[in-house]
Amino acid sequence: MRSKKLFVFTRQVLKNLTSSPVTEAYPFQKASYSDRMRGHISIAIDQCISCTLCAQNCPPRAIQVDRKSGTWSIDRFLCVQCGNCVQVCPKHCLKMEKGYTAPNTKKTMEIYTRPPQKKKIPQAGEQCVSALYVLISVPDRQFM
Repeated sequence: MRSKKLFVFTRQVLKNLTSSPVTEAYPFQKASYSDRMRGHISIAIDQCISCTLCAQNCPPRAIQVDRKSGTWSIDRFLCVQCGNCVQVCPKHCLKMEKGYTAPNTKKTMEIYTRPPQKKKIPQAGEQCVSALYVLISVPDRQFM
């Protein structure tokens, strides 16, 4: 009985040694992912307006948005790649990337900080035009 099992095992080993590999040439060629793959969430933080819709629509509450500090954070261990946050984002700054999340051994939060908004310095004549518009748009009133 034991020799029969050994023969089956030896036959399988010889078959594997003489045939081509079943797997793709993974280390040498990157895997191609389908268009419908839900890989991981990425954010273009400079386009984010901190509306918190993504955090409100996240079922496991993996996303946190802090308006005061301008931060957007995600816990990759909680994220289930449902795509709700991508669908509700009004600025389309969230995107589902193809590919898997990088492995990690510790639970960490990825925190993205929005760059400070530059205040627009008005050019010569811009304030005058807006003030003129306000003056023109005021309706005429009759005084007694």
